[in-house]
Amino acid sequence: MRIEIKMVLVLTVIALISGLVLGLAYEETSPEIERNLELAKERALKKVVPNVASYETKQVDRYTTIFTAKDSSGNITGYGVLIEGSGFQGPIKLMVGFDTTMMQLTGLEVIENIETPGLGNRITEEWFKKQFVGRVPPIEVVKGKKPVNEHEIQAITGATISSRSVVRIVNTAQSKLISSLPRASYSPPNSHSQVAQRQNGGQKKVAISAARTHRKIEKRKRVKEEKSISLAEQKSEEPDTTCLKYMSEFVRPIRRCRTIPMPDSLDAFLACRGAGDSIIGVIVRGTGFMDRIKLLVAMDAGDFRIIGIKILDMAEGEAFGNGRDSTFWSQFNGRTPPLALKSDENPSGIDAISGATETSEAVITIVNMAKIRAEKALSEIQS
Repeated sequence: MRIEIKMVLVLTVIALISGLVLGLAYEETSPEIERNLELAKERALKKVVPNVASYETKQVDRYTTIFTAKDSSGNITGYGVLIEGSGFQGPIKLMVGFDTTMMQLTGLEVIENIETPGLGNRITEEWFKKQFVGRVPPIEVVKGKKPVNEHEIQAITGATISSRSVVRIVNTAQSKLISSLPRASYSPPNSHSQVAQRQNGGQKKVAISAARTHRKIEKRKRVKEEKSISLAEQKSEEPDTTCLKYMSEFVRPIRRCRTIPMPDSLDAFLACRGAGDSIIGVIVRGTGFMDRIKLLVAMDAGDFRIIGIKILDMAEGEAFGNGRDSTFWSQFNGRTPPLALKSDENPSGIDAISGATETSEAVITIVNMAKIRAEKALSEIQS
């Protein structure tokens, strides 16, 4: 018995001493570890965003941090999104660079991954990362052929799931960026410095100028809507059967309907119920957890409030959220993008499909892109 007690005491003392040594070592090295992590983030940011002299950070959630990059004059040069998502083997952490419009990618760096050596971990190779530069989300993965469109990248041979995981994380990064830092909230470069330099009544001049600018913007909005309605009501000899096919589910009765051809063959449609009542529908696609998702999103042509969403193609599977849950889709109606998943930081967001959070995030990213495409479609027919 005495020997057993001694053994227990000795092991206890060894465990206590080991724990104490480990604790002291952690306390001693943790500041250095933190500094190295911050340096790694800063290096990654400077690789994906040009001309970074300083930056501001905003933590969106536990997996996402936004870096607003600025040059030496304090002008915004772009945005970096540090974001973590799931890959084939485990988490993948990326730094994704965007230009000042938040629409185009400027770079991609892989911070952490535990993908399969020789296959999935090839996402760190330069050729794969460089594909993303200049691309416009939502990005899609193509296999067995070279990308031909600005939203496509080529999958790594034998690692399609890892490739899709990176694409899905990149698309989510843009969605969270737009949701957290709306483009309309930013002033043009130098505006703050110009205001600061004004003296002797300068503030009054700025206020008057801002009021005039606001009136001009409101006038342009009214003209834009009136022109959209006029264009939708133009008579044609033959009915636009393609437009009617897609829009009849959302607009009844339809007085006029026209197809708006888009550069990437994903058309948009403008339908009119009456004066001042036009609906814009856009086809938009992106990458889900398993494969492509293709949607038709109908919005009010004036304020881009969502009227409804129709699934055109979705192959996520039952276990991964095939998206047929009407409760999920009905949450979008009446809301104006950009949208985001519900979280502690965003309690009014969209509830994810149970067991299919990543599919839900992919859908939200695609819906957010639909508003951008709708704006582009309206500008196309007005130019």
